[in-house]
Amino acid sequence: MLRDNKEDGFSPGFMLHLWTAQTDAVLDCIRENGFSQVKMEFIDRKYEESAWVFKEAYGFFKQRAGLLVKPPEGAESPIWLFFDRSWVYLSQDSFLLELSIPRERAVLFGRERWQKVLNLSYVGKDREDEARFEQKMNQMGVSAYWEVFQSPFYPYLKSEIKKSWNRIFDIDNMDQTNLGAAVWQIRQEDVVGINSHSASEERDGFSGK
Repeated sequence: MLRDNKEDGFSPGFMLHLWTAQTDAVLDCIRENGFSQVKMEFIDRKYEESAWVFKEAYGFFKQRAGLLVKPPEGAESPIWLFFDRSWVYLSQDSFLLELSIPRERAVLFGRERWQKVLNLSYVGKDREDEARFEQKMNQMGVSAYWEVFQSPFYPYLKSEIKKSWNRIFDIDNMDQTNLGAAVWQIRQEDVVGINSHSASEERDGFSGK
């Protein structure tokens, strides 16, 4: 049984084995400063015209995650981590980092539910609940979720949608294959392996071994 609290099966001090893809610039930052963390301006640059959608979703996640794990000064957005390396998208200019992170520094959430938040969708208790909400939207003449957020005419729908997003942290009985994790910082001591597209460049952490 998994819950996002001290009874989730991952007791305080338990080390989570996680993976993430990061650029060489991030690795340089970790080497120079001992850690790396994200600024919201990175989200603006990365997503450009669609940045408002991600700001809405990331703003929610940041606020809620900050109640679960206190962010250090300067950390403006969580860093996404995965329990399975096969879930990580590795571009040509990125490195696959293998991490070992204490449970108390990580926020756990449902990955599929998070995708719904990124789509500004309603996160229902079940499929029937989601169908009910979509029917309500249709009856009000709303055909897409983004309309709710870009129009001033649906404050109650917007409030109900955003309230439903809290369900991404309801991970009771959720299998680990459906879990995602996030941290506010990647620290040098977290990195136990660095893998590039070339097997010859695989090494343990920052030791270069």
